[in-house]
Amino acid sequence: MKTLWQIFGIARTEFRFGLRRGGPVVTTLLIGLTFGAGLLMNPLGNVSIEKDYLRQLLQNTTVIERWAAKGITMDFFHRVSAGSIAGITVTSVPMMWLTLLLTSFLLLPAATAASLPADRKFGMAELLHSMPINGGIYLAGKILGVGMTVMSIGLIPLGLFFGVLEGIFLDAFQVGIPTEMLTFFFKFALLDGLPILGFALTVGILAGSVFHSRRAAVFPGLLAGILSILLWLAAFGVPAQLSGQMDLAAYYLVQNYHSVALDTLDRLTESVPISLLGEGAPVIGIGRVLLMYLILAIILIGLFVLARLWLKWKENF
Repeated sequence: MKTLWQIFGIARTEFRFGLRRGGPVVTTLLIGLTFGAGLLMNPLGNVSIEKDYLRQLLQNTTVIERWAAKGITMDFFHRVSAGSIAGITVTSVPMMWLTLLLTSFLLLPAATAASLPADRKFGMAELLHSMPINGGIYLAGKILGVGMTVMSIGLIPLGLFFGVLEGIFLDAFQVGIPTEMLTFFFKFALLDGLPILGFALTVGILAGSVFHSRRAAVFPGLLAGILSILLWLAAFGVPAQLSGQMDLAAYYLVQNYHSVALDTLDRLTESVPISLLGEGAPVIGIGRVLLMYLILAIILIGLFVLARLWLKWKENF
């Protein structure tokens, strides 16, 4: 319990320092805003078309009366149009996923690599060495603190993304964001976005642990990020058949996305649902996704141990 409180204490201090230093803050905002803007391009380009189609449909009294006889109200067609735009938004993930990966691994490791050298420059390292903690607690607290900073700042572009979508749906279809799409992007943020950002920031911190100068740590952090891109794509990359590329977690989430309104319409019209990934796309089970997380954990633990041994050898900490 004492060890956990020590880790939390270091993390809390690093969280405050991280907000002041600005590196993780700016890079996280840039990553989130770039990815979110890319996801919004497709729905923004198609919402006027879907809105016109809905208007024409609702003006066709014959069609409305025929559906009304089956107990289907006009609100249902609003939800169908919203479900269509929601599906278009979800299919933007394969097109923008590589952008998320590249910006995360090119920006975050370089920004977080200076975390430990900054402590050495401003005398924080000497103070910590005099306290009853070891290098493992120190590294764990730093990673947790920077992770808290990145996650907190990441909520800003996530909130803006949902806010813009809510405005689009209310203006065009008089309904809010479909629940299934809201759930999808929360899952995506937790199950794919968070592992990518967490891996990137951790690699940067550990890569910078061997340097005493912040400037000297930036390029190794960038190099570690580039190597992480190659590793991620080689180990977890799954090419999508329609466009773009994703890793196992993102592919699994897109593969299992379903619109409630569109599924209901398919049942009413006895139509065959269309897969977002295209016909014949391979099916990925949850087991492969869990294996991905296990491999990531093993890699990070291995890097953590190496950094811990380096501190023990060079600084007896």
